[in-house]
Amino acid sequence: MKFYMFVALAVLIASCGRPNNDIDLSPDPGERLAFEIVKELFTKLKKEKQLYVCEYGGGGKQPIGLIHCGLNYYQSIEIEEARELLVTTTHQLLRAFNEDVRIHPYLSTYPFTPKNVEIRIFLHNADGSFCAKEKLQAISNLRGKLDYLNERPDNRWLQKVLVETFEEAEAKLKTM
Repeated sequence: MKFYMFVALAVLIASCGRPNNDIDLSPDPGERLAFEIVKELFTKLKKEKQLYVCEYGGGGKQPIGLIHCGLNYYQSIEIEEARELLVTTTHQLLRAFNEDVRIHPYLSTYPFTPKNVEIRIFLHNADGSFCAKEKLQAISNLRGKLDYLNERPDNRWLQKVLVETFEEAEAKLKTM
């Protein structure tokens, strides 16, 4: 029995090191271009909105159907400010992709809309600590649905304080 276990383990180890020539690990042109676009946008968001990128995804193999980013914001804000921040950031991301004609052939749909975007903004105090439990701790636009979250009373996960569509949020901002 030990012999068969040894043989199986040896075969497994030997097969792990074999290269697979069918896999292309080089990023495709659409992925490189998407990264170039968001890199420029993240620099702009940092300068104009004090938003700091902590994650980015999307792009990938063609066609590009979704762009995802996570950002940190070091200021406690209320829902009205959070709404403006989400709507403005979404518009800037959409503008960056819709106005750059080089990326259009790589998009699954043109123009990109809020449904092609996932933005998560994590809220912190200026010193980097988490905001108080009753304050907003995260806000997001997940494919056109805006969520505003704070900590649940039982300290487990986050709870939604408010949910609205991107269109509802835009309309509320226009009435202010």
